[in-house]
Amino acid sequence: MTTKPKDRSGAWADFGTGVLAWISGAAVLGFGAWLLFGQPDLTGASNGDRQTRTSQRPVQYVDEEYEPSDQEIEEAVQESREKVFGKGWSCFYDPTMNENWHDDVRCTNGAKSYRPILLADRGFVTEEDMRAAGQDYENHLNSGVKP
Repeated sequence: MTTKPKDRSGAWADFGTGVLAWISGAAVLGFGAWLLFGQPDLTGASNGDRQTRTSQRPVQYVDEEYEPSDQEIEEAVQESREKVFGKGWSCFYDPTMNENWHDDVRCTNGAKSYRPILLADRGFVTEEDMRAAGQDYENHLNSGVKP
């Protein structure tokens, strides 16, 4: 016994294939427009904003044969260090696990760090004493004295 395919004539006969063709065509046209007019900026700025931001930057021409002096290199390193770590020395209370209470302050200046011995003439010091001595020592270092 053979079965005959159902007769699909009428108003709904080509509905499924028509919808599928319409969706496929819209997807192809949308993708083509996306490629033609540029992809969206995924960072949230529009193309106009991006052009404005880049046009505000000054153009710097670099001489390929230019060699910076040692002083210029040191100034650039110091400027970078100040941007990252801040300017000057910073001393803060940082207790150690040793028996010496006089080195419980750490002083840093960018990547440089050390522990000064403060209030060495006292036999016993408190945390408050060390914090105050650390603040005084920070002011002393920032006045231009090298550690």
